[in-house]
Amino acid sequence: VSDTGDLFNYITQCTNALAKNTTYTLTPGHDPEGDAVDYFLNVSKKGYCVHYASTLALMLRRAGYPARFAVGYQVPGTKNNAGSLVVRDSNAHAWVEVFDEYLGWIPIEATPTSTDNPNAPTDTVTPAPNQGGTTPTTPASPNNPNNQTNTKETRQFEIPVPVYYVVAVMLLLGAFITQAKVRRKRMFKGADNNNQKACYYYHYLKKFPIDCSEIKVLIDKARFSQHQLEDDELARVKQFYERTTSEYYRQVNIFKRIYLKHILVR
Repeated sequence: VSDTGDLFNYITQCTNALAKNTTYTLTPGHDPEGDAVDYFLNVSKKGYCVHYASTLALMLRRAGYPARFAVGYQVPGTKNNAGSLVVRDSNAHAWVEVFDEYLGWIPIEATPTSTDNPNAPTDTVTPAPNQGGTTPTTPASPNNPNNQTNTKETRQFEIPVPVYYVVAVMLLLGAFITQAKVRRKRMFKGADNNNQKACYYYHYLKKFPIDCSEIKVLIDKARFSQHQLEDDELARVKQFYERTTSEYYRQVNIFKRIYLKHILVR
């Protein structure tokens, strides 16, 4: 292996080299008195998680990376029928933790995948800080191979729940504004003549602090007279309505504008 200055690339090289030159087994034989790592690498070439984690930790330290040997337990992913999370001696496992100045201690899976070790994770690096002795997410259980099940983490993109709420609110708001615009277009549908149309304009204008003295005579004629407004008189009322309401909309903030145009119209 060669160190290019990339920590995780170096870890990958080390784990690949160990997997290529050694064999995972639960019965590696007894280590002689002396250097167990040297015996594992150069003599037996067989071992389980303790051998792999010890060796990887020393390889990282030799290259100048802060690393430590860690032991703990593989926590089951689900509870049993009684609702308990059972952790047995057979769930014991060993791994390596390497220090990163930004992430802290990162758990590294040192044990390779093999036919004798079916549950060892394929991802060497678990890119998350280790806090308070947290074990790797999917380490191997070398002492209990018969009860292991093959698991493979599938990483999928998940849309955050708040996004659904935002989209729902936007759809509801869009539907509300659309039907409000429809109501505005139908505001004069029930008017039988010019007088009633003028009264509809005036009814909406009275909801604003707008001085309607400019069209007061025409409105009074429409409201109290038996004479019908001429088309040009109704056009004057409509022009006044459109001009004054547009000017007022520009003076208020967007929330009040929405209220006036789409809620107050009801």
